[in-house]
Amino acid sequence: MCAMSIRAFSAVLAVLLWPCFGFSKEVDQFSDRLFQLRHLPNSSEMIDREINRMLVRLEHTLNRVQPVDLKKTRQIIYQVFQGRFLAELRTPFEYWVRNSSDITLYWPEHRGVYGGTVNYDDMGLGWYVEISPVIRLGNFLVGIDKLGHFIGQGWYYDSFYNKLLTREPHLSPSEMFGRVRDYGHQLEASYLGATGTAVYSYGDLAANWQGFRFYRQLLAGSKPYIEFKNGRYRLQRSFRILDYVSDDWDEVLNPSRVLGESFYRKVSDNVRWAACRDFRKRTRQFLNQSGRKLRRESYVSSLARSHEMRDPYFLDVKKICTQLEKKHRNKSASR
Repeated sequence: MCAMSIRAFSAVLAVLLWPCFGFSKEVDQFSDRLFQLRHLPNSSEMIDREINRMLVRLEHTLNRVQPVDLKKTRQIIYQVFQGRFLAELRTPFEYWVRNSSDITLYWPEHRGVYGGTVNYDDMGLGWYVEISPVIRLGNFLVGIDKLGHFIGQGWYYDSFYNKLLTREPHLSPSEMFGRVRDYGHQLEASYLGATGTAVYSYGDLAANWQGFRFYRQLLAGSKPYIEFKNGRYRLQRSFRILDYVSDDWDEVLNPSRVLGESFYRKVSDNVRWAACRDFRKRTRQFLNQSGRKLRRESYVSSLARSHEMRDPYFLDVKKICTQLEKKHRNKSASR
């Protein structure tokens, strides 16, 4: 009775804290994957159009305000891309993707591989949070949470990097990037990942890093999106999401890691039921690898290694389905 009341209280708390815990979402890219590849339309043009609209708004706002320093400039960028309320946790852009009538999303039934016997004991409050739907960008399948990470966490990576430039200017560029990766690991290992849902997503880290790249190119670098010249801000080029997406955003190709053997057994059983048949029959189509990948060390902190040793439970479809095949062979041999 006591346990039931605690869970009931947790459910109410999750609803009350929805704006805070809405960020802590997982994505199922295993269920009906071949169906998604066949039928989900490419939404990259709609994503590009919306972000380019935001860039035009940023250009107009910068010219109207004419910020006198970096702090004011960054405040304007924040207002355009992050909104005003809990932007670190969920960006207005992710809300727009979720609710746009022009974008086709795939929603897994019954929480997908995070459903079935998976419960509150495995995921905590994250169990009450909906699973992120899947979108197609070019030939890539990604959860829309990755777009939220790109716009939202990419900004916070960039903010952290700018603080390092001010506070520790003696650091080399490689040291600064290492500190940014460590910062991202701390977020993913805590309330933006493992603490929220007991899932550590390397796809999230990849999207964060590419968002960081985007913000660093926004007003600076050899080819900035917006350039300040002769007292005016001018938009120089258009945004393309496919310049940033890679196989690393796909959680089938870049497996997440779950905390605890019991949780892993439950999810891997769900993966076997949802994906192994399609994986074995059409392995190449199922994986859908483009060959475009980031170097893992470019976006994953070295601090992650100790966590991987403690909880080495990766949702690797190849390993999960190979283990199932061996189990079937052993059963057949014993008859």
